[in-house]
Amino acid sequence: MKLENLAHHINLCVKANNGIKLASWLSTNEPDHVDALRKANIGSTRDSLSKKYMNKFASPWDEICIAHLLAVIAISENRMEDAYKEQASMVNAFLRFFGVQTNWVLTPLWVVLTELRQLAHDGDVELYNQQKLTTCCEDAARICNKAFTMCVTDRTSQPAESRKWGVYRAVNIVLKCYFKVNRTNLSKNVIRAIEANSDIPSLEQFEMTDQVTYRYYQGLLALLDENYSRAEGELSFAFEHCHYSSPRNQERILTFLIPLRMMKGSFPTVRLLKRFPSLEGLYGRFLKSIREGNIVEFDRALLDLEARLVQLNIWLMIVKVREITVSRVFRKCWLVLNKPSRVSIPAFHAALKVAGNHSDALSYYVQHYAQVKARPEDCLMVGITNKEMDIEVLSNKSKEKEIVHIPLDPPLMNAKEARARLVNMTWEAIEGLGMSRYQVNTYQFDVQQAFTIFACLCMYYVFLAPKEYIPYEPFFASIDPFFKIFCMSLPVFAHTLENQLFMVPLLKKHRVRSRKLRSKWIFACLVSGGPAIARFKKLVAQEKQRLDEEMKKL
Repeated sequence: MKLENLAHHINLCVKANNGIKLASWLSTNEPDHVDALRKANIGSTRDSLSKKYMNKFASPWDEICIAHLLAVIAISENRMEDAYKEQASMVNAFLRFFGVQTNWVLTPLWVVLTELRQLAHDGDVELYNQQKLTTCCEDAARICNKAFTMCVTDRTSQPAESRKWGVYRAVNIVLKCYFKVNRTNLSKNVIRAIEANSDIPSLEQFEMTDQVTYRYYQGLLALLDENYSRAEGELSFAFEHCHYSSPRNQERILTFLIPLRMMKGSFPTVRLLKRFPSLEGLYGRFLKSIREGNIVEFDRALLDLEARLVQLNIWLMIVKVREITVSRVFRKCWLVLNKPSRVSIPAFHAALKVAGNHSDALSYYVQHYAQVKARPEDCLMVGITNKEMDIEVLSNKSKEKEIVHIPLDPPLMNAKEARARLVNMTWEAIEGLGMSRYQVNTYQFDVQQAFTIFACLCMYYVFLAPKEYIPYEPFFASIDPFFKIFCMSLPVFAHTLENQLFMVPLLKKHRVRSRKLRSKWIFACLVSGGPAIARFKKLVAQEKQRLDEEMKKL
């Protein structure tokens, strides 16, 4: 397809005021005419096209057709920055035509602006990969804002034909651009322009897609201003009216609506999270920690997901949700004490102690006091009185839950006694299972290990390197080959034996369960042997000193 044919089809659409057909001819995503246009103009440049077609068509269609063709060629050659520049040139030319027309040109405007925004993103990706300054998206935001201004300031058209019927679609595109380049402060300017213009039809008169998108961004802006009640209202409307065939948009809305509801004590159902696995990965650990009253696990999830939460601007809300976890712990404490009118501070201290990372402690109780042989997959304290604890146990094999009762004999007298009793029960259970109360949770590398590794490497080098690279070669050549093999095999055999006889039992005794941490210690022992074991025992001694000092405070 030659450029004259494209101009002819565009001319017919303009004469018939056919916005839908015009949008298809101006789109770079219509494969039929795009492929024909590209194949018929291979090797064309702006200079050659300008000499041939400039002023041949009515202005601004000569510029529009040339820029459209060059954008198509650049996209086919994967030159996304050049494609964006040509698309931007085409949109600027189209806006000159748009400014003197009625609302029939809104459809082609949405098409060219949407493709402009996408090409701006692709252009910035290309610039970023080339380690250059990314400017495409910011430039696209300015162009889209220009189109929005033309919609708002239409005062010549009849109300039914006014370009103001495109205000909310245009502002939605502008808001997308501003949020993309993190210039949300400029978003308030365009919203104020809408609110200050009383001639614009009310939002309820526009299409539901425009309403949902606009309310979504209104909710995000309110969230950034910490106006949580308004943000919840806007996002709730957006979610309730979002089309069922747009799960990605629903997920985006829920990403911000869920923490807003969590702050009020309303939590998403399991069924809802299963529909959106990414949201389950983002909020699942927090919800589980809240249900269990496990503050330590909540803090761990907060630390692990901090970068993602900060990126979404919801970190502060999740921090506020932590207060709900603490309040649930205190409520359980109040219920255990038979709902007294006053609760002492030591009782709350004991509750917070139990509400820490207590899943392991509950597992020890179940294995030792209830004589459950296999280690449970998960444990949850569901109730406690002065006479017994009720622990919900999830079996590793059957995956079924059952309630295990752990008696407290003699019965607890008060909350202050509970803290010391539970700690002593934990140590008793740990020692009864053949483990030590001194747990190692770190790995450290020291100079002795480095010296042992260096000595072994030197021996292997001397025995295995070519003769011309060995110092004092006559001396080493006189060593019996059997002795060399013996010397090289001895560290491997000895370290493997030390690993099985000493390191592995130590890891089990001192409750090193993390696969990554166990692998580090086992590898250290295989490489350096005794120094790694000595370092591990030194860490045990440090933990013993720390824990003994802590026990004195109870």
